[in-house]
Amino acid sequence: MHKTKQQLIALLAVIVLAGCATKSPMTETIALPTPTDLANRELLAYHQQLQDMPNAEQVREAKRLVSAPTSPANAMKLSLLLVRSHGAAEMAQAQSLLEAVLHNAGPDAQPYHPIARLMIGQISNHKAELRKWEDQQTDQKKAEEQLERQSQQLRDCLKKSELQNERLEILRTQVKSLTVKLEALKAIERSLPNRPSTAVNGAPP
Repeated sequence: MHKTKQQLIALLAVIVLAGCATKSPMTETIALPTPTDLANRELLAYHQQLQDMPNAEQVREAKRLVSAPTSPANAMKLSLLLVRSHGAAEMAQAQSLLEAVLHNAGPDAQPYHPIARLMIGQISNHKAELRKWEDQQTDQKKAEEQLERQSQQLRDCLKKSELQNERLEILRTQVKSLTVKLEALKAIERSLPNRPSTAVNGAPP
């Protein structure tokens, strides 16, 4: 940013000193902005413009760039617009546009090569982070599913245990009831008079 300010000051100095050339000849050479510097300034200004642009206007701007004549400048601007969404499809489209600019050896594309290379690296890093996040989400989902299966198994075991306890309690009740009946029968049997003994050889007693 400091270098850019210096270059702007240098450009203004060239204009001012050009008007005073008849009064004081210049012997010092002032460097003019390179095409790469101008391309970077152009994209920086466009990026700042996008930050203040409403979403609806960004959609219209994207349509305008898509229908505009194909050029490295328009491709770079569309890439800047696409990466703002952080969507996988938009990021892939932006990377494709940037790679096309980077592989274009024409003089109108070369000034954009450094920033295109930088943006491709950023998109690759973003994709790596996205894959990492997706892997974490997959692992978390698997862990949640496994926990749910184990919880269901535990609920099934508890249900079976409850059923077994209910059956055991029913059996205990039945045994208790039979025991009471048996004791009652024994009591009745004890209350009955003794049966007479059977006579020997059929003789009356």
